[in-house]
Amino acid sequence: MLQRQGISNFLAQPERIEEYISLIEKLPLVIQAGRYGIVHSLVPKGVAWDVFVQKSGQYRDYILWRLNERYNEIIDGIEAVIAGHTIHKDPVQLGSVMDIDTGAFLKYRDGYDGRLTVLQIGESCVRGGGITPGLML
Repeated sequence: MLQRQGISNFLAQPERIEEYISLIEKLPLVIQAGRYGIVHSLVPKGVAWDVFVQKSGQYRDYILWRLNERYNEIIDGIEAVIAGHTIHKDPVQLGSVMDIDTGAFLKYRDGYDGRLTVLQIGESCVRGGGITPGLML
Protein backbone atom coordinates (compact mmCIF):
# COMPACT_ATOMS: atom_id res chain seq x y z
CA MET A 1 0.00 0.00 0.00
CA LEU A 2 2.80 2.44 0.81
CA GLN A 3 4.23 1.97 -2.67
CA ARG A 4 1.00 3.34 -4.17
CA GLN A 5 1.17 6.38 -1.89
CA GLY A 6 4.52 7.58 -3.23
CA ILE A 7 6.87 6.07 -0.68
CA SER A 8 8.89 4.44 -3.47
CA ASN A 9 10.04 7.89 -4.66
CA PHE A 10 11.04 8.76 -1.12
CA LEU A 11 12.97 5.52 -0.60
CA ALA A 12 14.75 5.92 -3.94
CA GLN A 13 16.60 8.94 -2.50
CA PRO A 14 18.21 7.63 0.70
CA GLU A 15 20.74 10.47 0.72
CA ARG A 16 17.86 12.95 1.17
CA ILE A 17 15.91 11.12 3.88
CA GLU A 18 17.61 13.02 6.74
CA GLU A 19 16.89 16.30 4.94
CA TYR A 20 13.21 15.40 4.60
CA ILE A 21 12.97 14.31 8.21
CA SER A 22 14.55 17.57 9.36
CA LEU A 23 12.08 19.62 7.31
CA ILE A 24 9.10 17.65 8.57
CA GLU A 25 10.20 17.96 12.21
CA LYS A 26 10.23 21.76 11.84
CA LEU A 27 6.58 21.91 10.79
CA PRO A 28 4.19 23.19 13.45
CA LEU A 29 1.85 20.71 15.14
CA VAL A 30 -0.87 23.35 15.49
CA ILE A 31 -1.64 26.44 13.40
CA GLN A 32 -3.91 29.31 14.33
CA ALA A 33 -5.17 31.64 11.60
CA GLY A 34 -7.17 34.31 13.35
CA ARG A 35 -10.19 32.65 14.93
CA TYR A 36 -9.54 29.31 13.24
CA GLY A 37 -7.35 26.45 14.38
CA ILE A 38 -5.79 23.93 12.04
CA VAL A 39 -4.55 20.57 13.24
CA HIS A 40 -3.70 17.30 11.51
CA SER A 41 -6.12 15.21 13.53
CA LEU A 42 -8.08 16.61 16.49
CA VAL A 43 -8.01 18.50 19.78
CA PRO A 44 -8.45 16.06 22.68
CA LYS A 45 -11.95 16.11 24.14
CA GLY A 46 -12.39 18.61 26.98
CA VAL A 47 -9.16 20.52 26.29
CA ALA A 48 -9.44 24.27 25.64
CA TRP A 49 -7.67 25.63 22.56
CA ASP A 50 -5.13 27.79 24.45
CA VAL A 51 -4.12 24.87 26.68
CA PHE A 52 -3.88 22.63 23.62
CA VAL A 53 -1.60 25.11 21.82
CA GLN A 54 0.62 25.64 24.88
CA LYS A 55 0.97 21.89 25.48
CA SER A 56 0.94 20.73 21.84
CA GLY A 57 4.26 18.94 22.29
CA GLN A 58 2.68 16.79 25.01
CA TYR A 59 -0.17 15.94 22.62
CA ARG A 60 2.13 15.17 19.68
CA ASP A 61 1.11 11.51 19.17
CA TYR A 62 -2.56 12.39 19.49
CA ILE A 63 -2.18 15.27 17.02
CA LEU A 64 -0.45 13.07 14.46
CA TRP A 65 -2.14 9.70 14.84
CA ARG A 66 -5.71 10.02 16.17
CA LEU A 67 -8.03 7.96 13.97
CA ASN A 68 -11.77 7.46 13.90
CA GLU A 69 -12.47 9.55 16.98
CA ARG A 70 -15.23 12.12 16.75
CA TYR A 71 -17.23 14.01 19.30
CA ASN A 72 -19.82 16.75 19.20
CA GLU A 73 -18.26 19.50 21.29
CA ILE A 74 -17.48 23.18 21.11
CA ILE A 75 -13.79 23.78 21.77
CA ASP A 76 -13.34 26.73 24.10
CA GLY A 77 -11.16 29.60 22.91
CA ILE A 78 -11.41 29.13 19.15
CA GLU A 79 -14.18 29.73 16.59
CA ALA A 80 -13.57 26.55 14.63
CA VAL A 81 -11.00 23.79 14.25
CA ILE A 82 -10.22 22.37 10.83
CA ALA A 83 -8.96 18.78 11.06
CA GLY A 84 -8.11 15.81 8.88
CA HIS A 85 -6.55 12.36 9.19
CA THR A 86 -9.84 10.50 9.68
CA ILE A 87 -11.28 10.00 6.21
CA HIS A 88 -14.94 10.63 5.40
CA LYS A 89 -16.75 10.51 2.06
CA ASP A 90 -17.93 14.09 2.74
CA PRO A 91 -16.70 16.71 5.22
CA VAL A 92 -18.16 16.14 8.68
CA GLN A 93 -18.91 18.85 11.21
CA LEU A 94 -19.44 18.08 14.87
CA GLY A 95 -19.52 21.03 17.26
CA SER A 96 -16.78 23.43 16.29
CA VAL A 97 -14.66 20.78 14.56
CA MET A 98 -14.82 20.10 10.84
CA ASP A 99 -13.11 16.97 9.54
CA ILE A 100 -12.32 17.73 5.91
CA ASP A 101 -10.23 14.70 4.90
CA THR A 102 -12.16 13.14 2.02
CA GLY A 103 -9.45 10.65 1.03
CA ALA A 104 -8.12 12.24 -2.15
CA PHE A 105 -5.46 9.52 -2.41
CA LEU A 106 -8.15 6.81 -2.37
CA LYS A 107 -9.48 7.58 -5.82
CA TYR A 108 -11.70 4.74 -7.06
CA ARG A 109 -11.04 2.61 -3.96
CA ASP A 110 -13.54 1.69 -1.29
CA GLY A 111 -16.20 3.93 -2.87
CA TYR A 112 -14.13 7.14 -2.66
CA ASP A 113 -14.04 9.48 -5.63
CA GLY A 114 -10.58 10.98 -5.10
CA ARG A 115 -11.97 14.37 -4.15
CA LEU A 116 -9.67 16.81 -2.35
CA THR A 117 -11.59 19.06 0.02
CA VAL A 118 -10.37 22.61 0.49
CA LEU A 119 -11.83 24.98 3.04
CA GLN A 120 -11.53 28.70 2.40
CA ILE A 121 -11.06 30.28 5.82
CA GLY A 122 -12.71 33.65 6.30
CA GLU A 123 -15.81 35.48 7.37
CA SER A 124 -18.02 33.41 5.06
CA CYS A 125 -16.70 30.19 6.58
CA VAL A 126 -18.81 30.32 9.73
CA ARG A 127 -22.54 30.90 9.33
CA GLY A 128 -25.25 30.51 11.91
CA GLY A 129 -23.03 28.64 14.34
CA GLY A 130 -21.95 26.16 11.68
CA ILE A 131 -19.04 25.80 9.33
CA THR A 132 -19.76 26.08 5.63
CA PRO A 133 -17.10 24.94 3.19
CA GLY A 134 -15.96 27.84 1.08
CA LEU A 135 -14.72 25.66 -1.77
CA MET A 136 -14.79 21.93 -2.33
CA LEU A 137 -13.11 20.31 -5.28
